[in-house]
Amino acid sequence: MFNKIDKIKLDNYFNELAKIYKRKSHGYIFEFILVGGASILINYDFRDITNDIDADFLPSADIKESIIKVSKKFHMSANWINNDFKNTKSYSKNLAEFSTFYKTFMEIISVRTIKDEYLIAMKLMSGRKYKNDISDIVGILSASNANGKNITFDMIDTAVNNLYNGWDNISKDIIEILDTILHTKNLSKLYNEIRNEETKTHDQLVEFDNNYKGKINQSNINDILNMLNKKS
Repeated sequence: MFNKIDKIKLDNYFNELAKIYKRKSHGYIFEFILVGGASILINYDFRDITNDIDADFLPSADIKESIIKVSKKFHMSANWINNDFKNTKSYSKNLAEFSTFYKTFMEIISVRTIKDEYLIAMKLMSGRKYKNDISDIVGILSASNANGKNITFDMIDTAVNNLYNGWDNISKDIIEILDTILHTKNLSKLYNEIRNEETKTHDQLVEFDNNYKGKINQSNINDILNMLNKKS
């Protein structure tokens, strides 16, 4: 049970969360750092919605109770905002240091975000070809260029080192894809091509999962994708 969350809804949900949390906060300002699709919504125009909000935060009892109340009011999953990404390799304990201020809601909830080369670094670390990771990299580069900020490899390299202390855990395949992206002039066309390929890959995995329930996991998903690509 997920709502499709756009930027207006995102702000509305945080505003409601702030109203509820303020009654029990004792003046303590609570901070969220948004990553993933929510960060894309806030900073760029190439994606309109996200299914949930990935964020770095400390889930205290008061904030968890407030989150659940918001979910009930808007008929959403209780997991509409979560920090599950902290269990993935894209998480870094240094995110707060390189985050950017977005908004304060009701003077009690502060929302920050990861953007530009730092969000690209996170997408490189995730490197999932069956989600939006690769197309998001293209979209971020294209949007940044349009706004007068040319994100270079050196800037991305600095972000990768600041968040992950180097490139060792980023696959060579993803690094090669990044090199291709950085040397592509028509990023808008490339974005559409990659997004179509991601959608196709996602659909292949859904079909595989329907046929072989419970067989896909994080350790074998790339092998399954390689097998499916050979068949297609």
